[in-house]
Amino acid sequence: MVYYGPSKGCRRCREGRVRCDQGHPACLRCTKRGIPCPGYKDIFDNAHRDETLKFRKYHSRTSKVDPTVARSPTRDTTALSKHPELFQGILLNVEDDALGFFFLRYSQSPDLNTTYNVFGILPDMYAKSTMSSPLNYATRALALQVTHLHRTHGAKPFVGGELYAKAVSYIKEAVTVPDKCRSNELLLATLVLEAYDNVNTTFGKREDGAPQSSSHLRGSIALLQYRGTLNYGDELSWRLVTATRNRLIQDSWHSADGLAGFEAIQQIWDNEAAGKPRGPAVEADTLAFRLAWLRHLYRAVSNGSLSRDEENINDTEQLKQIVFKASHLANDCALFTRTLPVSWQPASVPASSLAISIQAASVYEHVTPTIYAELSIAHSTNRQRLTELGCIWLIGSCVANIAIRGDLQQSQCGPLPPPLLARAQDLMDEICASVPFFTGNVMADTSNTSTVLVPSVAQISTERKNGNCTLPENIAKHKEQVMASGLYMIYFTLTASLDLVGDNTVIDLLGNSLRDGQDEWIVGQINRLREILPLSDVPI
Repeated sequence: MVYYGPSKGCRRCREGRVRCDQGHPACLRCTKRGIPCPGYKDIFDNAHRDETLKFRKYHSRTSKVDPTVARSPTRDTTALSKHPELFQGILLNVEDDALGFFFLRYSQSPDLNTTYNVFGILPDMYAKSTMSSPLNYATRALALQVTHLHRTHGAKPFVGGELYAKAVSYIKEAVTVPDKCRSNELLLATLVLEAYDNVNTTFGKREDGAPQSSSHLRGSIALLQYRGTLNYGDELSWRLVTATRNRLIQDSWHSADGLAGFEAIQQIWDNEAAGKPRGPAVEADTLAFRLAWLRHLYRAVSNGSLSRDEENINDTEQLKQIVFKASHLANDCALFTRTLPVSWQPASVPASSLAISIQAASVYEHVTPTIYAELSIAHSTNRQRLTELGCIWLIGSCVANIAIRGDLQQSQCGPLPPPLLARAQDLMDEICASVPFFTGNVMADTSNTSTVLVPSVAQISTERKNGNCTLPENIAKHKEQVMASGLYMIYFTLTASLDLVGDNTVIDLLGNSLRDGQDEWIVGQINRLREILPLSDVPI
């Protein structure tokens, strides 16, 4: 991006980020719109000088050398107050640097068969957005926040807050205009703001005891309902529906809000309009969505909050119905695994063939490491594993709950059937086998991708014309993404899996399905990731 210096246009044109003809006494754009032209005041007034001082004070107190600020060896920061045009240039450089970091390490494959989340849609839509749009502000806020937190290892996220506030303000303004409420861009902007809030939660920067906010996600669902048939108008609209469903699934692991969001999304998704996305990534999300809904139903039964339609069904019968549905879902998960296309199937590599540093950092001795074509494929596959594992947890929890209520004889209450316990062990092993692919040899002192080693393998694929292929398909890009999104993906997977198999109620009544020492190894990996990433200060 080339910087040509501060705009000399009128204040209204500058705020709208549009070209001004600088006519006198009023510019042509304001004249055509029939509104007063505010004129051509000095753009570097007290407000801008105050921001300069805040900028300098912030960077002086956070660190002597802040890597989020683009610098040249000859730049003298004391010149900012004398030459405020330098400040604007620095801000633009910081934003450009953050956007580059964010899109390189977090944007995912545009391949519709591998990803349907926000980060698969965002790069193209951001490139087409105007500088003053809510999506543009929201994306820049998220990029600044993520980049700053990575490079300062968890320092308080001052940066991005002002852009976030502007995005929220513009969204509130846009929702009063019917046409804007129906736009794809506005819907994606709300999902990006939800991601911003989610990053705050992941980095542990919320106030103590404050629940995770899902207000933007609820807004996204409300927009989907308002859009009506526009949700099915084209491929992009369907992808946005799928991305919203994807965000709801992720939120459901942390939130116990009611079923209204699930019912609304299901009603939208059930529409049989043409163009509905298909493929393994969508199927993995659909399986996860079904589990999330069952988990909410289980919470409702456990808390005694059945709906009026269910009042004639006692708790035990309701729990048995959940067991029945969870069993069917587990079978569908197994079928999903058996029908994956060749391009989605992982390759196994002997641990001894990997670099010593990878073996030491991320290899679990009881499994053979696995490698995938892309990070998004590996993440979707792990999502399916978590879904199937969640079904087993749900079956065990329902049985335990029935036993606690006295509706199950103690003689009937024992370990789950051996096939289910064996399957739970297999799923945990498969998740552990994917850890080297997501993390390589990255440790807390790894500062750049040139020192990162990741497992890779050359193999023959029947789906590729050239015959030979390498997994991962793009090793350089994979290294970049491992240093950011890959670490977070596997962190979520490991913590979620440990929550499922480590439920004390299920363990006490039904037994622990893991081999000795596996849970300690998983905890060790989680703590390793917490040392690398600016996450919680307290180890598990």
